[in-house]
Amino acid sequence: MNKAQLQKEKELVLDMSARLKDLSEAEKKELLRLKCRTDFQTYAMLITRDVTTSGTFTPYKVHNLICQYIQSVCDGEKDYRRTTVSLAPRSGKSLLISKLMPSWQLGRSPSAQFIMASYALKLTHENSRAILNYVTSDLFKWIFPECVIDPKDCNLKTIRSKQGGIIMSASAGAGVTGFGFGVISEDDLPGIGILDDLLEDGNSLQVLESTFKWTATQFLTRGLPNNCVMSIGTRFHKEDVIGRLLASDPDGWLELNVPALCLDEETDPLGRKLGESHWPEFFPVEALESLRRQDEQTFNTLYLGRPQGESGAIFKDHWFEQHDRNSRAYEYIFATADTALKKGEMNDNSVICIFGVVKKSRKLHLIHVYHEKMEFPELLKAMPSWMKLWKVRALYIESRSSGLPLIQMLRRELNIAVKEVIPVKDKVYRANEVAPIAEDGRVSIYSSIPNLGERLAELCAFPYTKKDDFVDSFCMGLKVFKEEIMGSSKAAHGGNRINLPQLNHSGGSQRLTSRLSRGSLSTTYLR
Repeated sequence: MNKAQLQKEKELVLDMSARLKDLSEAEKKELLRLKCRTDFQTYAMLITRDVTTSGTFTPYKVHNLICQYIQSVCDGEKDYRRTTVSLAPRSGKSLLISKLMPSWQLGRSPSAQFIMASYALKLTHENSRAILNYVTSDLFKWIFPECVIDPKDCNLKTIRSKQGGIIMSASAGAGVTGFGFGVISEDDLPGIGILDDLLEDGNSLQVLESTFKWTATQFLTRGLPNNCVMSIGTRFHKEDVIGRLLASDPDGWLELNVPALCLDEETDPLGRKLGESHWPEFFPVEALESLRRQDEQTFNTLYLGRPQGESGAIFKDHWFEQHDRNSRAYEYIFATADTALKKGEMNDNSVICIFGVVKKSRKLHLIHVYHEKMEFPELLKAMPSWMKLWKVRALYIESRSSGLPLIQMLRRELNIAVKEVIPVKDKVYRANEVAPIAEDGRVSIYSSIPNLGERLAELCAFPYTKKDDFVDSFCMGLKVFKEEIMGSSKAAHGGNRINLPQLNHSGGSQRLTSRLSRGSLSTTYLR
């Protein structure tokens, strides 16, 4: 059927349903057939009672929501051409989307083409076997007599209709050349590209990158003019395929994430109360809370769809306190800068972190973050005003080739010490070196920092993330705190820790070294 025929059949279903009491048994049977053709959930319930090899579908509230999404995708609604669906493991998404949906849509649009991909060939073959069982059943033939499928023309890789339709199955990374998904005419119901759990886990950054590259360059390029794409799965990492698709085109992809526990009553897709389960009959709240206590970060990723990075990430989000108001009397305020001024960094941001030291609790407060994409002249112009605004006493900049020109010019422009920080080893080493400070609960972050959620997500995903410009500047601040303020044998700038710079934007100066360090220090201030 095409879209016009679909609309006529939907209208006929409404008319016959309104006259249900007056219908003959034959007419009621025809009404059921028409409902199976026009309503996905009715089809799913009926076909799985006749073909039980993949289980019987009994819908609960969460499945009603998924079925509504599938209905909109298969009917060709414009807002549903690019969709992602993420749920907790074992929530029924693969049965509905990778087994039942392709068979239903092929029956309705027999000339449509589909490509289905999963992380393992075994999984794709399992889906294909289920589809083949559905489309070769007598019930399917009764519902969709216009879709003719000869089992002799089918195998676990390709399921073909006599009308030219095809469902092709592949594993992630496999060749799909020569196949496509969709249909030619906008008047027809679309064929669909289905990405079902392309990752077995999120433990390898290399696998994350190669899988997305295959998705972008091989899979998504196979679409015919009228096509839809659904990427479904359990989340494993903030840069898994779903994460990368949403980040690359936030307005182009429609996201459905159903957390296992309700996190926000106002935005919850199921309209739940806070803390309620997405499928209480199968996932009682007590069982979910038990899983959360065992490993909160894994639970947040797999069951809530809120990945912060791979489980081996260096920084953990629960290490950081947050404060609602910055102090008006920090004993020492300093800034760290990671600049993006060298060749190859044109798409990066320059990041300046402002830190304040709290003497009484011996804690470090992150009080502001500038995260800007700026050319050298703009950055040089903005720096003095930022430093003055926050009464910064010292600015630390990594002394690589891109930072040296800025250091030299800022030393002439600023009324504060500008210090070079000599990088030691690689970024991962430097992050591990200062991580115990955060783990010890010595770092608090101002809750109103712009885009704080993005900054924390980046930090708590490192080193399993491509974006790490904030991490560089943040770790530099912790290193200054550890070596210049808390006391260490070596200073952040690479030399001996002899003292801290004394700076005051409003005139007058006061020595801080003796108040903040543990031992006696020289009173000579670095310039």
